[in-house]
Amino acid sequence: FLSGMVTLSLSREDSEEFGDGVDRILKGMDMVRQKQADYLVISGGSGELIGPVISESTLLRAFAVRFGIPQEKILIDANSRNTRENALMTKVLLESNNLKKTALITSAFHMPRAMGCFKAVGLSPDPIPVDYQVSRPVKKDFRNYFPKAATLSRFSSLVHELVGIIVYGLRGYAVY
Repeated sequence: FLSGMVTLSLSREDSEEFGDGVDRILKGMDMVRQKQADYLVISGGSGELIGPVISESTLLRAFAVRFGIPQEKILIDANSRNTRENALMTKVLLESNNLKKTALITSAFHMPRAMGCFKAVGLSPDPIPVDYQVSRPVKKDFRNYFPKAATLSRFSSLVHELVGIIVYGLRGYAVY
């Protein structure tokens, strides 16, 4: 699965501070526990361009081990900084461990770009979207007509993904 759920500046190896997207690791751990997957592959470095920050995948490996996933069942890419690098490094991990079949767990809104990146490097994982960003219809109420911070945050994520899809497509990082 792809990382992107830990606030690194607030986390330590024995205490992770999770944000949106925590469903990603929980789903991956559940698949290993249920024997739907042999390994948990965690892809993601710090995302920081400079500075000695611990990688997110290292923190998430420690989290998974604390919650019962055997360390020998966890493979990590601790260096990738973006989705394209996640795909490249995951391919290396899979090939070096002679693994053929894989699933890609990431947030539903991120799945199209992530799948595009994995296809561009020659991988065809089964998509497993999680962390859906939708809400249930609510009763009509005058407060529904006022902007909400959560809506602005979702809009920001949408813009980020749309720009990412366009840029990754133009640069050849993803195949759609």
